Amino acid sequence: MSRMSRMRRQDDGDHEEHPSEAWLIALADMMTLLMVTFLMMFAISNMDLEKFKVFQEAFADGTGAALPALPGNGLPAEGIVSGVVTIPAAAPTPSPTKVPNKNVLDKAALRKLQEEITKALAKAGLADRVEATITSRGLVVYVTSAVLFRSGEADVTEPGKLLLDGLGPILSRIGNDLVVEGHTDARPISSERFASNWELSGARAAAVARRLMDSAGVSHDRVSIGGYADTRPRQDAATEEAYATNRRVEIVVESPR
Repeated sequence: MSRMSRMRRQDDGDHEEHPSEAWLIALADMMTLLMVTFLMMFAISNMDLEKFKVFQEAFADGTGAALPALPGNGLPAEGIVSGVVTIPAAAPTPSPTKVPNKNVLDKAALRKLQEEITKALAKAGLADRVEATITSRGLVVYVTSAVLFRSGEADVTEPGKLLLDGLGPILSRIGNDLVVEGHTDARPISSERFASNWELSGARAAAVARRLMDSAGVSHDRVSIGGYADTRPRQDAATEEAYATNRRVEIVVESPR
């Protein structure tokens, strides 16, 4: 056997003992794509936090604190200065005893507040996730659950805290009763923590109410909560868009009775 043939067989043997490493290239490409994906998700998450910070800051400097003066059962006359009612700043810590808050807004003042909140939401780019509107009940702020909670959970997320901390100061300065309601979509849930959507919706409402009371000093004697599971949908269609709309928390600033 010639020397060339022996060398060829030896090279072939080496090739069989060290299989092709082409799969490493595919793995490296996949890892690169995953890294880019996670970086994009991280960037989007930071952008979302910035949006909620913009909304929070809109009310931190007193925006929305001045509302038109109202006759009758609106804001008290002593708060009226040149046709403008200034809501006094909230106390740093809530009093343990019940102190009557006379700053009860009537329907016209609630509409003015709704306009201020809507402007702040539009400025922050959150109008597709949070909506403020006037109904027969009063001012209703609809917040999609994706803003406040992770799927199947009832712990308020960081963006959710920023949103509630933006709403909290203005809600603490007025005397209207507040109702916080949790709603889910029609798909059932059964987890170690929540046996059904009833428990989940109630826990979410309680978490939002607790945040408003603890961080903004909203008086506890003005707040009530309710969990309605999927019994009060905003949309009846069985689509992902409808499900996302129905999964929500409603913060109701009630009109004076």
